[in-house]
Amino acid sequence: MSRSIPNHQILDEQLTVLRSVSWSAYNELAAGTDRAGRLLTFDRGVLEIMSPSRAHELYKTMLGRMVEMVCLHHEIDLASAASTTFKRDDLQCGFEADESYYISHEAQVRNKTAIDLSIDPPPDLVIEVKQSRPAIDKLELLAAMGVPEVWRYKRSAPPAKLCSCAVL
Repeated sequence: MSRSIPNHQILDEQLTVLRSVSWSAYNELAAGTDRAGRLLTFDRGVLEIMSPSRAHELYKTMLGRMVEMVCLHHEIDLASAASTTFKRDDLQCGFEADESYYISHEAQVRNKTAIDLSIDPPPDLVIEVKQSRPAIDKLELLAAMGVPEVWRYKRSAPPAKLCSCAVL
């Protein structure tokens, strides 16, 4: 079974940028429960609100599954943090990745239900699907927050096939 993504679905992602947003306003938005799949990135007063497209979700899921399968195959402990909200008060920065994982720090966060970057490490791996033109340099933000590795998928042309799967 194979699946192709039509060109128009690639562009369905919506990005809203707000400037001069206070750190407290960002924290209130990040704590809200009515965001319905919107991902927030905040960097010193600039807030991006991204509503991912179906294609965006397919790419991030495919890359995430690849990480999970490699770790499973090699018996590497892994803790998914998915799109957890990570914030640093001292930097007034925050992000929600498309996918994120603890690998070398998995044991440190294994039984935690909340991550506090003032005492806990950032995720070891962040996966980002970049399809629109963001106002925030997310690679710079992730580096400032101490994320050691970022995988970024950037679509340059529509794929012929997203993936091929065999049903046994």
